[in-house]
Amino acid sequence: MTALNTANTGDNPETTKAIDAIDDQIILLVRARHDLALAQRRARMERGAPTLQLAQEVSVAQRYSAGLGRTGTTLAALLLQACRHEDALPPATLTAVEPLLPRGNPGGKLARSGPRQLAS
Repeated sequence: MTALNTANTGDNPETTKAIDAIDDQIILLVRARHDLALAQRRARMERGAPTLQLAQEVSVAQRYSAGLGRTGTTLAALLLQACRHEDALPPATLTAVEPLLPRGNPGGKLARSGPRQLAS
């Protein structure tokens, strides 16, 4: 979480806490997407299929662009790049994030499969 002194900025501390909570959830979702994308990539490799699916990536970029405009296109590109490689994200403790993942998360089993260490 952000350790921002809201007294000096005039910001509402509750609003700042709410924004920090949203940022924490986004981080968790990116990590969950990363784990799912890597599992999917490994499965493609085992089948001998291409690991990079450009049509799928274009679809993701279009969806982000439709929802967020030009910023969405940039965000999609960064997200897709982060989800292509195992070492693209620093390690984290999944047990700390499990309570924040959506119920019925299709990647829940994959995401919980290996213990990782918390990055400081």
